[in-house]
Amino acid sequence: MATKKSSSPQKSAEGCKRLKTLEDDVASIVNHAIEEQEAMRKMVSRMLTEAIQSALKPFKVFINENNTALRSMKEEMDSLSKNVASITTKVDNLQGSLRSTKKDANLCLSQLEQMQRKCNDLEDRSRRNNVRLVNLPTGMEGDDPVGFLQKMLPKWIPDLSTRSSRIEIDRVHRVYSSSNSPKPRSLIFRLLRYPDRQAILQGARKAKPTLPGGAHLEFFADYSHETAQKRKAFSTASESKREQFRRYLEKAGVLDSLTNVLVALYEETEKPNNALDFIKHHLGVAGPEEDDSETLRLELTDLQKKYDQLLAENKDLRNRLLQYEPAQEEATE
Repeated sequence: MATKKSSSPQKSAEGCKRLKTLEDDVASIVNHAIEEQEAMRKMVSRMLTEAIQSALKPFKVFINENNTALRSMKEEMDSLSKNVASITTKVDNLQGSLRSTKKDANLCLSQLEQMQRKCNDLEDRSRRNNVRLVNLPTGMEGDDPVGFLQKMLPKWIPDLSTRSSRIEIDRVHRVYSSSNSPKPRSLIFRLLRYPDRQAILQGARKAKPTLPGGAHLEFFADYSHETAQKRKAFSTASESKREQFRRYLEKAGVLDSLTNVLVALYEETEKPNNALDFIKHHLGVAGPEEDDSETLRLELTDLQKKYDQLLAENKDLRNRLLQYEPAQEEATE
């Protein structure tokens, strides 16, 4: 019995020892598994990290390159912005300077035009006593043009011979011309007195002098080049308007009608007392007929009589009213 009892504790101790050994083995196996698992996890993690880094490496390079390019572009944009701001400032300054310059230029042009007008006026005033003679053959005046003109002017213009004072000429010269035109150069002579110049111009328009060869002498006032151009343009415009009006009348048949009427009046052996009525009659301008005129005169006479009658009645009624008013005042008193 004692031997059986002693063997049981030994078996229990051995079982505990084996159990402990087994537990140690299990723990060792678990620890080893855990270590392997941890090693596996680290290896997988390292492999994933390396794979991800390897996959992201081109993107990092691309991003770095883009960042570099973006920084360069930003620097260029900043530089361009500064340049644009500087250019804008310069443009604003130039525009301000241009406006000021334009204002000064307009002022200068205005003053220049004013000075030009004054110069033209002064030149015209200095030519105030000048007369321009056209169509006088070159050399006809000889060596003494002043004496020639003083002698010939009264013959060309008879009105000058009746003047009490003698025409006095200061100087005479021919107008220079670079062209080889056969037309004689104009002769300009300056008179000492302005009334003599006016008398020559008015007398020339009236006499229309002609040389023995048939050339018609023409006398004009002498003006500056600018004034002469303006007068020429105005004359051209006036002639153009007159020509347009003449064409209008011709197209409407007015000229033909007037010509026929005037020819008929000219061919009349016994000229009518009233030429205007003759023209109106032939042009078909109908005036008021005699019967209508007589009727209107009778109506006017009748109306005048009625007016006089009403005026007399009005006067009579006023007199009666004046007679009635004093009587009424006495009755009230």
